[in-house]
Amino acid sequence: AVVSTQSTGEIRAMNGACVVQHTTRSRVDLEGILGIQAYTSVPPPSTVEHKLSRAISTVTLTTDKLLRKKELENTLESLLWEEPTSPLKQSHLVEDGGEMTILRMKGRVHTDTGWFMVQAVRDIYELTPIATPPSGTAPHLIFIGSHLDSQRLQNVTKMHPR
Repeated sequence: AVVSTQSTGEIRAMNGACVVQHTTRSRVDLEGILGIQAYTSVPPPSTVEHKLSRAISTVTLTTDKLLRKKELENTLESLLWEEPTSPLKQSHLVEDGGEMTILRMKGRVHTDTGWFMVQAVRDIYELTPIATPPSGTAPHLIFIGSHLDSQRLQNVTKMHPR
């Protein structure tokens, strides 16, 4: 997308870890966009929470523990599928009365059956088997949503802030 210098600040406010490529007449250094291995072993940004707007935020959690795949699936399903009136969702109401809503989730997790990439949009999620990443790669989940409660997400996932 074409953005002004002023917009760069707005983009960084939404995603402080993004790399903004400045161009002149659509010319860009290809080394900055090709072969960057964006979906490989690069760890997530160290920013745990940053605000996109008053209600939209991100939370990044990690763990050094091996997760049980079935428990992970149950956790994802309860976070994404429960009805707003269920006891689980009621426990996700935040102090201002807003309901915690996960709009997007992504990450990489290590389970008892191997490594998986996690992708979720609204109530649809997918666990895709991936190759074992290089040693030192921490499993992590990044939540994007409204009224996210970092402490409650930590309790439900048994993960901690990065």
